[in-house]
Formats: sequence, structure tokens, C-alpha cells
Amino acid sequence: MMEAVLSLSLPCSWVDHLARTTDVRVQLLDTVKGDDGLTRDLAEINLRDAKAPAIIDAIKKAPHVKTVEITEHDKGRLLAIIGTEGCEGCVALASADVFLLSAHTTEDRKIEWKVAFSKRKDLDALISKVQAIKGEVTIIRVSNQLDDGLHLTDRQLKIVEVAFKRGYYDYPKRVSIRELARIFSVSTATVSEILRRGQRKIIKEHLEGRHRI
Repeated sequence: MMEAVLSLSLPCSWVDHLARTTDVRVQLLDTVKGDDGLTRDLAEINLRDAKAPAIIDAIKKAPHVKTVEITEHDKGRLLAIIGTEGCEGCVALASADVFLLSAHTTEDRKIEWKVAFSKRKDLDALISKVQAIKGEVTIIRVSNQLDDGLHLTDRQLKIVEVAFKRGYYDYPKRVSIRELARIFSVSTATVSEILRRGQRKIIKEHLEGRHRI
């Protein structure tokens, strides 16, 4: 697998709309496709000096946004679930043979995607789709080796261990990302990334162990 970092401007995206019209910073934590046809983004929004009501209103006015649910609001940040429909940028990404590893806004008011792909033509196809919907895309970096995110520090391993022992992986969950973030005095985005790395590491080691058998 290879990895690329792309800088984008997507007029159809609520994230792009927020980046261009406000000074907040957005980090996408997860994206899921619902049975009702809506694509839902779980996002952490750093408000900086902005007021929450104004940012929520800006999101609601963004193109293709159908629902906005604020699940957390404290200390200058929002955790929101935004439901969208008909976003061509989302469709372009979903239909491309690449995997989105992370996405966030940048200081130059663009969106930065980190994607993984197996063949260069797959990356080129994604770029062509973005350009076809009048989006702008610049390749920042292409690496021939995927950063699999398997390397965890002792503290990061401790966060994964505490999440497991406190029931984060139970159904229903017995502890939330927000509670874990408070325990370790870090952001929910940081906890989310650490847990994602931990899961990837465990799954990879499990599958490789089965392969050796």
C-alpha cells in the first residue's frame, strides 16, 4: 500500500464551506453511510474565538447539509454529527479505490486528506473525479510505504488498555471517548486516533498470526 497527502478545495463540502467562511478548525473523526441515504460525519470543531451558535448556523447553511446534531460543547470545541446528502466530493471519495485515513482543515483554509491506495492509477482517478466536480486538488506528498500507525508509545498503549478495561469496546459502550479524554487530559480527537491505531495494530497482528498458522 502507498500513502498520499492531498490539499483540496471542495465547494460541495460543508467542511470546505466552514474553512472558507470561518476561522475554526475541523477534524473528521469518522464517516458512515446511513440507511436513510444520508452520509454522517463525526467531527471535532475547534472554535478558537468563534461563538458556537454562529458556527452551528454556518454548518446548517452549508451545501448539502440536512441534519446537525451537537453531542458535546465545552472549552471552545464542538463535537458534532453532520448529515449530508448529494455531496459530490463524498461520492467521489466513496467511489474511488482509496481509503481515507484522516481529514482536517488547515491554516490556509483548505481540506487535507491522507489517503491509502495500492496503485497510482487509483490516486489519479480520485484526483480526476475531484477536478471533474470543479474541485481543486494539490498533491503534497506521496509515499511508497504506508504509515500503518502501528507504533504506539507507552502512554498510548495505556489509553488503549484503560479503554478496554472500562468497556469502550463493549456493546453498549460503558465509557465514552469524551470520558477517556478527560481521564488523560487530551482531546477526543487524540483519543480517537490512538484507539484507531490500537485496533489496527491488534487486527494486523491477529491476521498475521492466523496466516503463520
